[in-house]
Amino acid sequence: MINNPKHIKGKFTGIYETKSSSSMGFYNFSEIHWTYLKIEDLELINNFDFEASKTGDFWFTEKISQKTKFNFYKKTTEVFIPKGETEYFSDDLQNVIIKNIVVKKEDIDFKTYSFIEVSGDIYFQVETKPIAIQKPITSKIEPILNSTGSGVNIEENATEWIEQKPDTTIGSSITNPISALTTNKWVWNLLGFLFWIAFLLFCWFNFPKLFYIFLFIGLGWLLTRFFGKSVFGKIFSFLLIFIIFGIGLTYFSYKGKDLLPIETKEGKIKISPPVKTDEKDGNNNRDFSTEKEIQWFDFINNQYLTKYATSSLMFFESQKTSAELATKGNPTSTVSYFNGLYLGMVKNDNPKIQEIVKQFAEKSRIKNLNPLQTAEMVTTFVQEIPYCLVHEYTCQKIIQDANSAFITSYHRDGKPCLPNIPGGVQSPYEFLHNLKGDCDTRSLLAFAILKELHISASIWVSEAYGHSVLGVGLPVAGGVYKTVEGVNHYGVELTAKGFRIGMVGPEHKNMSNWDIALYYNQH
Repeated sequence: MINNPKHIKGKFTGIYETKSSSSMGFYNFSEIHWTYLKIEDLELINNFDFEASKTGDFWFTEKISQKTKFNFYKKTTEVFIPKGETEYFSDDLQNVIIKNIVVKKEDIDFKTYSFIEVSGDIYFQVETKPIAIQKPITSKIEPILNSTGSGVNIEENATEWIEQKPDTTIGSSITNPISALTTNKWVWNLLGFLFWIAFLLFCWFNFPKLFYIFLFIGLGWLLTRFFGKSVFGKIFSFLLIFIIFGIGLTYFSYKGKDLLPIETKEGKIKISPPVKTDEKDGNNNRDFSTEKEIQWFDFINNQYLTKYATSSLMFFESQKTSAELATKGNPTSTVSYFNGLYLGMVKNDNPKIQEIVKQFAEKSRIKNLNPLQTAEMVTTFVQEIPYCLVHEYTCQKIIQDANSAFITSYHRDGKPCLPNIPGGVQSPYEFLHNLKGDCDTRSLLAFAILKELHISASIWVSEAYGHSVLGVGLPVAGGVYKTVEGVNHYGVELTAKGFRIGMVGPEHKNMSNWDIALYYNQH
């Protein structure tokens, strides 16, 4: 029920369209839709006999919906009720009766539509709710066929939208309770545009693939505005919906199995010769410092450069501790063995990696990176370091006992390896010192750094694949993941460049073959 029972009478000029017609005997009936209504000479009717007025030649509808900017298919009408040359009222009309219709003889045909201009008397009701009092862009009301009713809000207090005539004007029943908007339309357009740009930037930096989906939606919406309510506009809109639905279905069902590594720019690694220092250990062994300089790029072409130095005495200490951890205890499974080994290495090396952790934190702050971008800064750093196979036996023995085509071909091709390493893995500090590491050594370093940056991470191991990858507990748009205490950790391959978080090799896509050896959840 409308909350304002009073009716308003006015003179109107309008345009309606017809697209279908049916016959009953000698009479033809057409389905019509009002595309434009300009209403003037308003007066308030206090005692209007609504039902009695529906006699003779009349046209009735319960509602004429005012045209808005966010409709694609809904039948709407340009409603335009001017006051003078600067203000107009535009909103939905309720319980509309049109009588005494005079049809202009000429009409305009467009394919199956006919547009006819008419005039007559109109009776209607409106909701007594806040409505914007507006003025057209130009200073004069345009002729009916050129007027669209679009405009901007006036910057003044709400005023009656027609001259006040006691108990006989629409102002006494409609505008007294109305609080008009007071901001220019161009301001709202500008704010809307800036919000849209900010939203797209948010998607670009946080969910890059969603950026393209929402950009496509926005451009598609703009295109439909050019077509209006024509048959071409509707066809285009339906096609747009199906295309977006297809893209979204493909995107959100993605599990990372078909993605290929993304090409990134080549970085540089520079290792300076060891330099003797004044530091000595308890056995009077002299320390040597080695400086490293690593330059790399992430997936949005941010360039990074880190310089750090490692100590030979600290390296030997980590190496000794790692060997003890690798031979310590009596593990009940492969996962429990690596859990103890990885955990001990991270705890022991944590104080030694603080220098590089601070550098990553500072780079993240300077570039204003979000957690996901910070995590990718770390993973691309590790990926930039060339791969080196690490194993716990001599090269001859590992070839004989491993029964692995990969290990055999790797050694046959003369690629670099690091033999005789207990447990087949180096600790984070060992890896930072000699820059030689394979899958689990790389995952362990990345895990240790992310943990200190308060980013959820995990290390995955697989006996079936003989492999290890890093897991990152941050929301990404898609990819392979394992849930760790309610947090989705997305896997990422670190042995080669170009793998984003959520991407592993296609041969490693079966999540049931992966176990979590170590994890950290930021709460």
